[in-house]
Amino acid sequence: MDVDADAEPGFDEPLPVLAPATALYPFEASSEGSIPMEEGEQLLVIELDQGDGWTRVRRQHSLEEGFVPTAYLQIHAER
Repeated sequence: MDVDADAEPGFDEPLPVLAPATALYPFEASSEGSIPMEEGEQLLVIELDQGDGWTRVRRQHSLEEGFVPTAYLQIHAER
């Protein structure tokens, strides 16, 4: 078993940001793995929709992340 001596136990590196996004509508998270969002909230896309209608995002100012409906997002191109 490889162990990284510098890594904290139980801590994984966050996924890289793919693009910024804006929530077009509010969303109430009702299932495990999803997070709520408010209309106009700025989010960071960390995993694109895999064809199931859900995109994984992270809040801009915290490490909180989860899935939200892709149709509720406006994904902006990276500059």
